[in-house]
Amino acid sequence: MIMFSKQRLDTTRRIERAAAHVRHCADGLPMDEAVAEFYRIAEGFGFPVCANGAWYRSGKDRFSRFFFSTWPETWVQIYAANALHTDDPVVEEAEQRMEAFRFSERRAEWMSLPQRRKVIEICEDFGWREVYAIPIHGPHAYHGLVSLAAYDVPELSALDCVALEAAARAIHQLCRKTQTEDQRPKLTERQIECLRWVAAGKSDAVIAAIIGLSEPTVHYHIEQAKRRLGLRSRIEAVAQLILDGTL
Repeated sequence: MIMFSKQRLDTTRRIERAAAHVRHCADGLPMDEAVAEFYRIAEGFGFPVCANGAWYRSGKDRFSRFFFSTWPETWVQIYAANALHTDDPVVEEAEQRMEAFRFSERRAEWMSLPQRRKVIEICEDFGWREVYAIPIHGPHAYHGLVSLAAYDVPELSALDCVALEAAARAIHQLCRKTQTEDQRPKLTERQIECLRWVAAGKSDAVIAAIIGLSEPTVHYHIEQAKRRLGLRSRIEAVAQLILDGTL
């Protein structure tokens, strides 16, 4: 676990740092440096722990990717042992709304739901008192989330929230672009086009009619794309390309 000083920065300084971070991300600051800078910014706002990730949901299946996380290992083990991902109210809420939200503001409503109450009780037993969640949504049901956690409830002004959300969105975009840029498989434009229509829910026959190819040819392009990606199903292929930013 990365340890930080608990001293918070004054309002003006933390907002200035967040604004500078947005500029640095836009200017292409190396990802390792940008992530380290974001850690310091989060701490300045009173959040010693943060995570950044994304997922794509298809029916009951969720395909996830973490860009970075400073969750304590003991918490990661508790989270996995209790399968909290199945009823995590922060993740579920992030999928349903555009605006940022705080655990302390949603707690009363979540506690009224038995499944969510269990998750909250486990969180509070561990020591969590606040989570600030910034949802990020993209095309084809792409969901991103930057979450910041604290063992107390930091006071945040309206300007604090604007600055923190801007910094979170900037680091998410930089991580998504940088971490996947060199890892993206070299698919052909036709393979990508076919998978784009698969993501839209179209069958091979419909795709063939749309792009002017035969149905067997469309099927061939999709199968070749799966092979290059090293995946067994077309939904896995779609999920990977969405999370990579290709679709």
